[in-house]
Amino acid sequence: MQTKVSGSNGEAISIIEVIGDDPINLEKYLALYEEFFPYYDYYVPYMRDRGHQPADADPRFIEHWWLLEINGKPAAIREFKYVPGRNCGVALIIAIKPEYRRVTVEGYSSLAHFIVSSSLEQLKIDAASRDQPLPIGMVSELQLPETAGSEDVKQFRKRLIAVWRRFGFQQLPVDYLEPPYVQGTEQYLDESILDSQEFLPLMLGIIPIPGGGFDAANREMIADLTRAMLVDNYGLSEDHWVVERALASISERLSDSKND
Repeated sequence: MQTKVSGSNGEAISIIEVIGDDPINLEKYLALYEEFFPYYDYYVPYMRDRGHQPADADPRFIEHWWLLEINGKPAAIREFKYVPGRNCGVALIIAIKPEYRRVTVEGYSSLAHFIVSSSLEQLKIDAASRDQPLPIGMVSELQLPETAGSEDVKQFRKRLIAVWRRFGFQQLPVDYLEPPYVQGTEQYLDESILDSQEFLPLMLGIIPIPGGGFDAANREMIADLTRAMLVDNYGLSEDHWVVERALASISERLSDSKND
């Protein structure tokens, strides 16, 4: 799949779906991934194998790995999944090279806004292909300002959260911890990663899709969206302590919000 649009200043923007059978663009995607996320480069061997398989090779998901080219040059990547069993999306990656961050598309505030909005539209297409109603929205993680190691990082995270809120992001009422790696990828990882038991506190939130029925006060819906990330995406079991901790926190968070 390849979608082409024009930037506000005439730039030629292509969205290329690299998952499947597109080895040349897959390598471009992985090169940008390693550039943007060197601390997660241990996933690259897994991603190289997964990238040659169909988008729905894992029946739990329809996966999307987008390479964006601007005027023929790799500029950005986006990774997300549609989760039919929860009728929502899970966002994993968005990254744009600095020299292209000021590129805009008519009707959108930024290139990032265009990419995020395009992802939400793709979720609608995925849901329709499975005879599902409009998806609830796209679940994603953001780093917490309060865990930053310096004031500069703290302020950067606050600015990033503000940008995502302009895109429609809402924090979910859950105490969320990010697992150190995705279960099922162990054969690709070295022992230092496998031995890690560091679960990091992050913010879990959603960009709701209008008409998708998102209800910020619905405990069961919040729990299902949390499972989409922890159980479906990261592969943790329902009785894993991180999952149980997160689900148990929802009622307390909702109760606190009612009392505020």
